[in-house]
Amino acid sequence: MKDSLSLPFALTTDSLALWLDTLSYLSPAVAANHLDQCIKNLDDCQLQANVYFLLLIHLTPTCISLALSLSALELSDSKHKLAKKSVKIAKLGIQMLKRLASAFCELCENQRLDNPETQSACYYALQLYGYYLRNCALLYEIPSSSIWKNSAKLYVIARNAESLQTKQTPKIYEFKYQTTIAGVLQRNLLFSIFAPTRYTAHEINELFKLSNDYFNLFDFGSEQIDDFNFYWSLDGDEPFPAKINQKYLPLDYLVIDTRRFAHSLQLGALKTLLKPSTQSKLALHMSGYQEVFSSLSTALPFTSELLIGFPRICDYFQQLDKLSKIKQLGNPQHLNMTLLPLEHEKKMHFTSNKLTETQSPPGETVKLMRTGSKFFVVAENASLGYTADPLCLLYKANQPATLAIIRQNLTHAVTGATQVLLEYLPGSCSIYEFKSNSASNNRVLIVGEHSGHPEAFLPNGKYGVETKMLLNKGKTLYLQTCVEYNPFFCRFRVSFDA
Repeated sequence: MKDSLSLPFALTTDSLALWLDTLSYLSPAVAANHLDQCIKNLDDCQLQANVYFLLLIHLTPTCISLALSLSALELSDSKHKLAKKSVKIAKLGIQMLKRLASAFCELCENQRLDNPETQSACYYALQLYGYYLRNCALLYEIPSSSIWKNSAKLYVIARNAESLQTKQTPKIYEFKYQTTIAGVLQRNLLFSIFAPTRYTAHEINELFKLSNDYFNLFDFGSEQIDDFNFYWSLDGDEPFPAKINQKYLPLDYLVIDTRRFAHSLQLGALKTLLKPSTQSKLALHMSGYQEVFSSLSTALPFTSELLIGFPRICDYFQQLDKLSKIKQLGNPQHLNMTLLPLEHEKKMHFTSNKLTETQSPPGETVKLMRTGSKFFVVAENASLGYTADPLCLLYKANQPATLAIIRQNLTHAVTGATQVLLEYLPGSCSIYEFKSNSASNNRVLIVGEHSGHPEAFLPNGKYGVETKMLLNKGKTLYLQTCVEYNPFFCRFRVSFDA
């Protein structure tokens, strides 16, 4: 524990204000470093709760201002490219927001504040977590899982105190959009549901504005409702697409229905600078892909095997890799499979090495039905069970496979069969192993390794932008930007050094 002598100011708001003024003469990066260290020292001092709370409140405007100036969008060049130094500085801004938000959260948990102060601390923590999520998205960095665990704790504290809808009076410009704890939480949930890392940096910035302006255009709560398309677990997970074929609300879950937002976006009722194509993509996601399900082709379906789950898919490709090495008799190379999207008007066509029937891993036989979009196909099976892991593989004996991601699933109203919406991931596919702190070796699945835009699928874990990974077969992988992440895998744009 440190004493207050480690701080660059006395324990009064006037003294703090004078010190904050000195930061204005420093560069934003240097000022942020001083401020981040100050927040850390404050936490170590274990001050009286009311004193600590007031100091954190007065630190917040400068923290927000510096963090916004250190976002990846502000530090990048005209093509949104970041130097390595800029990546480090952007991460500093992210860390500072998280540290301050977590300090407010800890005050709430310790129950050392009176009720109005606790409400205010909850509100400030959630606001800061929202800007943390924004800056993470702009850097294409995976947010810490602690953000949602802490957000769930704050929600429960406010709910139990019946203060979710209590008006707050923030004096910070960036906080003006929401005046209640519930409103801030809705903004954060909406922005996360947007899956912002699938968009460009300028679109991410616009998505955050959308979530600020229209956070109340979706329904959420702990009460059972007839229909919902997302949920949020109070165990601390991120909001996630709901299982459409089973409509019930488990304990400690909040239901979320975003279709009112999607409908307003489709009608052009929301003020946004997003391109029409981007709005359509966003509305499709927020509506549960209803338009795609409605566009099923009347052409005869065709059958395929469906293998679901990142580990099983890696097993599949490793088996192919071993077979390839055996066949090449001492000339081992990684297997480069061509994963072609299923042609819109033709039967499945495959063109490279394959697994025979006797070597085929177990999967589900499904009927594949084309849709009005060349990017999506619907797989149907009367007994197909729901799986949360969205990575899957379509394959047939003696034919290569097609990688895909499950975007939605529902139960057919008439037949009762499960229908799974798959988004194709065309491109060559390679399997590698890498070492990590959590295990002796892990697998990484590379899509489009020899294309101009290779991507990597990694097991769920902690990975940072600009991370270097040593692979087997003498290659080095660089993680550039995170495209998508969930409890089952992380998807990155990557580059290689041979």
